[in-house]
Amino acid sequence: MRVPAATPPDRISPNAFGRDRILFGLAAFLIALLAIWVGFPLLAPIYLLLSCVGLYEYSRLLKLRGISIQLRSLWLVTALTVPASLPAQILGGHSPIEGLSWRILLLILFVIYVIILKLINPKKYSLSNVVATVLGYVYIPWLFSFVITLRYYPDNILGLWSLAIPILAVIGADTGGLFFGALFGRRKLIPRISPKKTIEGALGGLVLATIGVVCILALLHKVSGPDIGWGDGIALGLLAATGAQIGDLIESLFKRWVGVKDAGVLLPGHGGVLDRIDSVIVAMPTAYLFLALFIVVK
Repeated sequence: MRVPAATPPDRISPNAFGRDRILFGLAAFLIALLAIWVGFPLLAPIYLLLSCVGLYEYSRLLKLRGISIQLRSLWLVTALTVPASLPAQILGGHSPIEGLSWRILLLILFVIYVIILKLINPKKYSLSNVVATVLGYVYIPWLFSFVITLRYYPDNILGLWSLAIPILAVIGADTGGLFFGALFGRRKLIPRISPKKTIEGALGGLVLATIGVVCILALLHKVSGPDIGWGDGIALGLLAATGAQIGDLIESLFKRWVGVKDAGVLLPGHGGVLDRIDSVIVAMPTAYLFLALFIVVK
């Protein structure tokens, strides 16, 4: 089907800024702020809901390629991932195996479980089932669980800032990419993966993310928050924003392989849950690694 000349395929239509999309985006932003502030009592159920729905969408997409996954097992291990994502000092003890966190240990045990399950009852497509199931766990609930980890790194109070900075960077990257791409987008970023994304949109997203991080750093220093330097804070924001854009491209690649436009239709104007959390999935572990390796939050 030809796209009308009035709406070129490489530019974002004004309809992309529809009322439903804007209202839902605002509601999601307010809920995210509330979850960051409240912490585990609200963050955990939101994580569970989004992860389980995301896995369901992932399962439906793979069925279009004739691949099945162990969805119930994935839902169960997602629930176990919640406590495994909390830092050791919050859990009250380290993993029984020195050098392995509870989350890493859970991943190893889940991989072994999935393989044994298929060895007991082998079928024609057992290998693809194992690979797709493990990939689904790593890609969605395992990586996404760093949202919970960041909220409590290094502790309950300072963790609010550890999560707020990359979350704001992700919002800035997504919003800036959308608006700057619509207004100034000319050169394609990676057209074979995502034809509508432009270099101008990607750079605009990084600029808006940096502005957002500078604002939250100014607030952080004003209220005597953790001692994060301006350079480290901006680097953290830029890495999270870059991770957000990479996460978006990964999901675009997956949808192009499957042959669909949206991962689901549950969210007004936004497609599916995976279409909304794809940025966070990569941005949060990226932010955590940078914090853990290069910044001593105090």
